[in-house]
Amino acid sequence: MNTQKLTLILLITSLMLFSAGCIGEELTAAQIAEEYQQKQANIEDYSATIYMTTYLGEQEITSISSMSQKMPDKTKTTIIQAEQGEGMIMVSNGKTMWTYNPDQNSVMAMNLGSMGDFDASQMDYTGIMQDFLDDNDYTLDGIDTVDGRGSYVISIKPNENSTSGLVVDMKTWIDRETWMPLKFEMYDNEGNLMIVTEYRDFEVNTGIPDSEFEFEIPEGAEVVTLDGLEDLIPEEVTLDEAQELSEYDVLVPSYITEGYEFEVATVNNNTQFFGEVQETVSITYSKDSEALRISEIFYGEESPTIMENRGEIVDINGHEGQVVSSPFGDDYASLSWNIENARMIISGPVNSDELIKIAESME
Repeated sequence: MNTQKLTLILLITSLMLFSAGCIGEELTAAQIAEEYQQKQANIEDYSATIYMTTYLGEQEITSISSMSQKMPDKTKTTIIQAEQGEGMIMVSNGKTMWTYNPDQNSVMAMNLGSMGDFDASQMDYTGIMQDFLDDNDYTLDGIDTVDGRGSYVISIKPNENSTSGLVVDMKTWIDRETWMPLKFEMYDNEGNLMIVTEYRDFEVNTGIPDSEFEFEIPEGAEVVTLDGLEDLIPEEVTLDEAQELSEYDVLVPSYITEGYEFEVATVNNNTQFFGEVQETVSITYSKDSEALRISEIFYGEESPTIMENRGEIVDINGHEGQVVSSPFGDDYASLSWNIENARMIISGPVNSDELIKIAESME
C-alpha cells in the first residue's frame, strides 16, 4: 500500500467514524459511507487556522498554522508559530510539492507523479467504515459551537477487539454543515489531556484560486529535487553497514529484551532538509508482531534539552534521562537521554526497567 493511499484511508476512516456518531448507530456502514461521500462531494475548497496545544507535565506548547485545500489534490500549509520550523511553507499543486525552510533558505521540491496510480474513487468506503464501527465504541455527547460554528460532540474509545490503530480516547467536534472535524481532544490511558487541536476561521467553498497553490522559489534559495517519496526513505541495512555509513559513533545495545532479535537499521542524512539535525540512525528489534525501536538523532551542535513531561527522571551512565509511559498502556514506554550532540530514544512494548537496562548497555 503506497503512502498516499494509507494517508487517505486514515483520514477517510476518521471522518466517517465521526459522521457515524452524528447520525446514529442504527445506520449501516453502507448508509454512513454514502452520506459521507455526499457531504464531501459538496466541498470544493476550505481553509482554516489550526491551533494545536500539547500538554507536557506543567508545560503547554502551542503551535499555529494556516491551512488551505482545494479538491481534489491542491494544498498549502504555513507554520505561523512553533517551537521548531516556524515560517516553513508546504505547498502542492497536485503535481509538485514544495517545502520551504526560511531558516536555511532551502526548498525541497518533490514530484508527485509517482503517486498518480492511486484512484481515491476506487476505495471501499463501506468496508473501511464497517471495520471502524466494529473496532470502536462511540457516543454522541451533544451539540456545541467551535469558533461560532455549530458542531456535534462525539466521544470515541477503542474497544477490546480494536485493530484500527486508534489507541487513545478521543473527543471530537464535527461541523454540522460539512461534517468536517473542527476540534480534537486526545487523552492518555489515565484520562489526562494530551493534545487539543482546533480549526478556527474555518471557511468552505470560497473559491480559492489555483495560484494559491503555486510556489515561487525565493532568490538564492538552495533547491533539492526529489523524484518521489521513495527518495526520502533510507535504505535498510545491517548493524555493521549502519556503523560504516554513519558519520558518527552509533551506539548498539549489548543487552536486548528476551525474545527480541535485530530486524533492520537505517541511516538517514538530514542536512539537505533539516539543518539542525545532521543524521538519524534507527535500529529495530522485533518479536512476533512487536517492535523495540532505537533512534539516535545527531545534531550539528549540542542536542536540545529534553522537555519536562509526565515522566520519571533516571540516570543513564551519568546522563539524565526521562522515562515516559505512553497511551499504549503500562507496558509501553519511551526513554530519552542526551549524549553530547546526540538525542537517544528507545521505545516499545516493555516496562521502564527494561528500557533502562537496554540504555545502560549502550556504551
